[in-house]
Amino acid sequence: MEAALLERGLVFSKHSGVMAGFARNLIKTGVYPKDFSKRIARLFRERQIGDYEFGVSISADAAQEDIRHATVIVHAIGIYLNSSQRNKKN
Repeated sequence: MEAALLERGLVFSKHSGVMAGFARNLIKTGVYPKDFSKRIARLFRERQIGDYEFGVSISADAAQEDIRHATVIVHAIGIYLNSSQRNKKN
């Protein structure tokens, strides 16, 4: 997400800024589908649980779903960045 924002000259110092900037500049403008907002929020929430919530765990099924969401997002960002690089060369 930071790489996609940086491609537009945008830099944020906090996770919340990256998520808000990504939503404002890349989701709301139609570069990425609206459901990415929910996927990103879920991934961040579950990352917080994994890192900071002792005694709380994420099920194997939820973790597999998170992997699917992350894979879709990373793949879409890769396509965007590759396309952007090709456009700069032309």
